This record gives sequence, C-alpha cells and structure tokens, in this order.
Amino acid sequence: MIRKQAAEDGPITLMAWYAFGLVITTSVPALTVWQTPQGIQWVYLSAVGLFSSAGQYLLIRAFAIGEATVMNPIDYIQIILAALFGLLFFSEVPSIWTGIGSIVIVASTLYILFRESHVKKTPTPPVHAE
Repeated sequence: MIRKQAAEDGPITLMAWYAFGLVITTSVPALTVWQTPQGIQWVYLSAVGLFSSAGQYLLIRAFAIGEATVMNPIDYIQIILAALFGLLFFSEVPSIWTGIGSIVIVASTLYILFRESHVKKTPTPPVHAE
C-alpha cells in the first residue's frame, strides 16, 4: 500500500497525512494533561521531531523502492529497538515476554530473509518517488 501511495503522492505528502491524522486523534487527550515545555525540553522535542521525521521519510522511501517481502519483517525490528531504547535511556528493563517476542521476531525475520533470497521470482520494478 505504501509503495502505491508513495508512487502517487510522494513521501512528504504521506508524512503530512500521517501528521494530520495524529493531530486529529491526539489533540483532545493531550489537552487534558498538557504542560507547556520549558527550556531544554524544547530542544528535546525539536530533536524528536527531526529524527522521527527523517525516520518516517526513510521508511516510506524504503517501502517505495524495496520488496515488501523483505521490508515487512525488517519493520518489525522496531519493537526490539524500542525495548533497547527504553533500557538505555529510561532504565526500563524489558519483561521476559519482550525477550521471548524479540527472539521470535529476529528468528522469523532471518528465516524470511533467507527464504526470500533463495526463491526465484520475477522482480518488481522499483517505484521512483520524489
């Protein structure tokens, strides 16, 4: 789906629709607990915005030009990276279920990548999104 949308609209348009959807769905809940950021928090928020926008752009580009059978399993690695990020920056120790799930995700990803590299099929031409 992202491949088709990226071909028609481009990554920036997809990012704008995603941001619009987030504003619509999170505005009311955010108003109930809103606190205006102070000092260094503006720097942190700007960094989060910059890095998440760059990540979103690169993810859309990857799905636009890559094979979905290869890209989808790699996308699931975000769960593992989120657990690692939580451990490193917030001292959140992942549960045993997070560990088991991570092992299943890594094993499945490796299996799919291995299988896809050995299956002969007609390649899908890349979509050139702007």
